[in-house]
Amino acid sequence: MPKYNRTMCSVNFAVVPRGNCTFAEKAYYSQLASPSGYQAIIVYNDPHQAPIPMAGGHKFADKVQIPVVMVTYACMESLLYKYNADKG
Repeated sequence: MPKYNRTMCSVNFAVVPRGNCTFAEKAYYSQLASPSGYQAIIVYNDPHQAPIPMAGGHKFADKVQIPVVMVTYACMESLLYKYNADKG
C-alpha cells in the first residue's frame, strides 16, 4: 500500500520568486501556464526579506483572475516541504 496519495491535485498553485517582471505578469502567465492554468500564485520574496505590497496598474492587471499572495522565503520553504508533490 502506498505511503502517500500520489494522485493529481484538483487545484494547482504556481510558486514563483519575486523579480524579473511585474506581479501582474507573473500572475497572468501563471494562469495560462499549465493545460488548465494555475488556480493561484504564491510569490515568495528574497531570503530574509518581508513580503511587500503588490500593486496592480500594469497592462496585465485587468487580465488576472486568480488569487495572488506574497510570502517570505522561509514560508515558501516550509510550504514546499510540507506540501510537496512526493507527498501527494
